[in-house]
Amino acid sequence: IPAQGETPEYELRLREGFRLHGRVLQKSSEVPIAEARLIVRKANQMAVLLGASSSEPAENDLVVTTDGGGYFEVKNAPNGSVEIVVKAKGFAEIRATELLDEAMLPDRKKEVIFHLG
Repeated sequence: IPAQGETPEYELRLREGFRLHGRVLQKSSEVPIAEARLIVRKANQMAVLLGASSSEPAENDLVVTTDGGGYFEVKNAPNGSVEIVVKAKGFAEIRATELLDEAMLPDRKKEVIFHLG
C-alpha cells in the first residue's frame, strides 16, 4: 500500500485475442463468395441451442466482410466458445460454434472454411 500522497503503480498485461481466418465458398462449386458478412460473438450456449441468438450484430460483436477471393480475417476474437454467423446475398444464413482455447491453439490462430449453398 503506497504512503499517503504517493501514486500507486500497477502493471497491466492484456493478452491478444485469437486470429480467426478462412474462406467462404459456394457449397456445390467451391466458388469463393465475395462480400459475405461474418459476425463473431461470445457464444451464449442456451441461445445457440434454442436458435434464439440474433442474426444482426450487437454492440460488442466483431463483424468482417470477405474479400473478392472469399477470404476473411477476424483479429482479437474472444477466448472460449464463439458463435459465427455467416450471411451472403442469395444464400441461406449459416451458424457455427467454435472453441478458441489457448491449450488447444497455443499460436492463438484458427482457420475455418464455410460452405454456403
